[in-house]
This record gives sequence, C-alpha cells and structure tokens, in this order.
Amino acid sequence: MQHLNSLSNSQQDGVITLINAATQHDGTPPISEHIVLHLRHGGDKS
Repeated sequence: MQHLNSLSNSQQDGVITLINAATQHDGTPPISEHIVLHLRHGGDKS
C-alpha cells in the first residue's frame, strides 16, 4: 500500500470508472457523493 497526497488525472479517471462500474452493477454507489466530490475537486485541506 502506498499513501498518496493526490492522484494524477489518469488515476482519478480510473477510480471514477471503477465507482461507476460498481454503481451500475449494484444499483447503489459504493461511496458517498461527498467522497466523489473530494476525488474530483480535491479534499479538505487540514
């Protein structure tokens, strides 16, 4: 496992693709919309 402070655009696209596939399969998103927004736009800066 590797800790990353941020993801590259291609990594973000891969995660979004995986989330979308899981959502289509199950009919329910595997994570909250709040987390998806963090993924797309950056998280809270602590």
